[in-house]
Amino acid sequence: MEKIWLIWLIIGILLIIGEIFTPSFFMILIGISSLFAGIVAFFVPANLIFIPLCVFAVSTALLLIYLRPICLKYLYDKNALSSNVDAMKGKILTAETKIDGTNNGTVKLYADLWKARTEDESVIEAGEKVCIVRVEGNTVIVSKKSDSDL
Repeated sequence: MEKIWLIWLIIGILLIIGEIFTPSFFMILIGISSLFAGIVAFFVPANLIFIPLCVFAVSTALLLIYLRPICLKYLYDKNALSSNVDAMKGKILTAETKIDGTNNGTVKLYADLWKARTEDESVIEAGEKVCIVRVEGNTVIVSKKSDSDL
């Protein structure tokens, strides 16, 4: 057991690599703790195995309690701007053609014409204001907006 420090380092490196497949900031913190324990194990005699174990346990607890929430806060920002299709929800548009329950009409979003159908199969005349509820494929699902809703 002269090379116990090497085992700690290998475990740490494998856990850090494993974090690539599970981006949760859990395995990487345990891997960092293993690296700390490996460094300590390099400098202490092999018969004092409890010292690297204590370093591992304390550093894992501290990293998980203090560092993980900070990492998750900056990785998964709840206020991040929507993009692509998600950014279309809630947009107020004008119906280009009549939208009714029997056929799809069209709405213009920026420079693009999109097929549109109503959420509740109501009739929307051309020129009326509509709000995008959701997107299904290349069709936007809209609802009618009255002047008081704008």
